[in-house]
Amino acid sequence: MLTHRSTCQGVVGHVDERLKNAQKNDPNYLEQVNGFLEKEHCFPYQGRTEFKHLLWALVADYGLEKLKKKVTKKLIGLNCASFYGCYLLRAQDNLPYDNRFQPEYLENILHTLGATPIYYQGRTLCCGWPLEVMRQKSHLSGKSPERSY
Repeated sequence: MLTHRSTCQGVVGHVDERLKNAQKNDPNYLEQVNGFLEKEHCFPYQGRTEFKHLLWALVADYGLEKLKKKVTKKLIGLNCASFYGCYLLRAQDNLPYDNRFQPEYLENILHTLGATPIYYQGRTLCCGWPLEVMRQKSHLSGKSPERSY
């Protein structure tokens, strides 16, 4: 399954990792999850699907050399700053692509397209979206953030 949003990859990848672990170490948990799925008329979790972000598929599966051959107008003179965020890099314990603390995939794509990658300190930090959602929920409910979780 191909994802294009880092949050989707982070959440689905984390759940997949957790359920694959349950297959080996906690069959009761997996049975409970599959019971919920059955109630919703869904197929049971089997752990055979791979969840992959478009970025990883583009670099690891398609390849930078093939991408380079498709470029008809290089982005020479364009400075580009990438943002990975936390969900793409750190939601899963076992990240099979890139380096979760010093990623290079986006910068490699930019370089392949002819642009100049710009490195800055916040490119791998959290965007704060989960915290903002919690703040909005607590604001709408009139509850303090401590009681809204």
